Amino acid sequence: MRKLLAGLVVVLSLSLVTAQVSVAAVTPGSKCTKVGATSTYNGKKYTCVKSGKKLVWNKGVALPKPVPIAIPTPSPIPTQTVAPVPTASATPAPSPASSDLVFSNLCEKDPLVPEEWSLVQNWSRLYMGCARPYRYVSAQLPLSQPTSLLTDPLVNSNVDLCKIPYVGSWPHENLGYQKDSNRFRPTKSSVIQVVPIQFTNAKATTNPKSDYGKLLNFLSDFLVNISDVPISPQIRFHNEYIDLGKTIETYKLNDEHSDMTEFQRDIITKSDPLIDYSGVDQIIIVGPPDLNGTFTYHMNWYSRWQTSEGIIKSAYQVGSIALTPRIGSVWSPDPWITVHEAIGHQLGMMDLLGSASGGRKKIWEYSGKSLGSGFWGQMSGAYGDFLIWQKWITGLIYDDQVACLRPGSYGNFLIRPAEIKGRYLKTLMIPLPNKQVIVVESIRSVGYNFKMPKKAEGALVYVVDVNETQNDYGAYVKVPPNRNSDLGAERIDATLRVGDSVTVDGYKITVVESGDFGDVVKVEKA
Repeated sequence: MRKLLAGLVVVLSLSLVTAQVSVAAVTPGSKCTKVGATSTYNGKKYTCVKSGKKLVWNKGVALPKPVPIAIPTPSPIPTQTVAPVPTASATPAPSPASSDLVFSNLCEKDPLVPEEWSLVQNWSRLYMGCARPYRYVSAQLPLSQPTSLLTDPLVNSNVDLCKIPYVGSWPHENLGYQKDSNRFRPTKSSVIQVVPIQFTNAKATTNPKSDYGKLLNFLSDFLVNISDVPISPQIRFHNEYIDLGKTIETYKLNDEHSDMTEFQRDIITKSDPLIDYSGVDQIIIVGPPDLNGTFTYHMNWYSRWQTSEGIIKSAYQVGSIALTPRIGSVWSPDPWITVHEAIGHQLGMMDLLGSASGGRKKIWEYSGKSLGSGFWGQMSGAYGDFLIWQKWITGLIYDDQVACLRPGSYGNFLIRPAEIKGRYLKTLMIPLPNKQVIVVESIRSVGYNFKMPKKAEGALVYVVDVNETQNDYGAYVKVPPNRNSDLGAERIDATLRVGDSVTVDGYKITVVESGDFGDVVKVEKA
């Protein structure tokens, strides 16, 4: 981040699958409104039938005891289960004891950190003030189900209503629904070519894959683990560092905002005869690993990467990964900056949070104005998983995982934890006027968010403003009124727990039931 240091298997109860027009009591022979409508009450399914000139509920049919079932997808895309997708990662599988660990804050050291990331964890805690998560804690949905009567989201949803197009022209980052085929889209293709370079006065003595294989494995694993749409990253390494024939000082690579025109041209000129760029979706540029302070991360290119085999959609330069005292803004030894820049920004995601940007005050300094996104989501602090909105608009979850309510629709909706991998309903959205959307997602301390304090578990409610295209702005977390009004910039305690409510633009949103299965969210007119 440039300004911050910082097929379908849905395990649902039968009551969710069955269309429910009301949660009120149903009496056989009482009035109903539409022939064929159904309602489930006290273990029976009632159907609205015509009796004479009247529409009434029939005697009902007893339902079997609800059990978790697998519902086949209407999509031709192959079914995907909640089980973690195997990868070629060098990261060891988490110890079973990891489920017993409880962290009090996001930046604590992890006693079960994989050995290969142990030194990086120490470096980041010392120089960045935060030890981020360096392993993935997989989880599955439990067999337990909510007891609340649930509203069928398919009856009340039209996902197209929430596909609000983005504002601005490519390659501007934004919060709008993105259809631009010119962007890097790893769910469609994720062939990543590593281009190792060196200079006349800064040469490498090692092998590119041995230097950067661990980092690229982390990047690949992250893509696979956080996406419910299958991703199969292919990492290609050129086998040696390519000499650009100039000194490192020629390019001013210690400044992430410097003009990279000459640097970009020289990389293409030198590498194109040596590397087959056929089918490549993203270029990752790396240099000798010990160039601390003289080789920072970079992603601001002023033209397309045109090779003999075609145009490359995305390119990112990894900074020095030397575990030496930090110089300036360099923090590339930590893999999360590469995740943030090479995936988040290259997918077109904006930085969030609301930092001092362009001369504007930090958003939480404005009296009476919502306090931004805090540290929620990868783009707010280069930490953990993306917000579900940003995952959806960039194709990392399916449309059928989104319930976008039609105007005036209300009811009880079950949303599954965003961090648990699998094709489940994971978010409730409510479109508002003026290109704004209320987003609700369920947060649990698993996945890459396993160090989230338990108090952070619950339903996260925020408003996305697609009109806001300035970096750091556009996502505003809503805090329940019974919570401490001064939660600090991180906003970690903003999630709704059972009984908590927030009111946004005429909608009252309340968590009525919660568990390992997710959160039951009641939407009603305020």
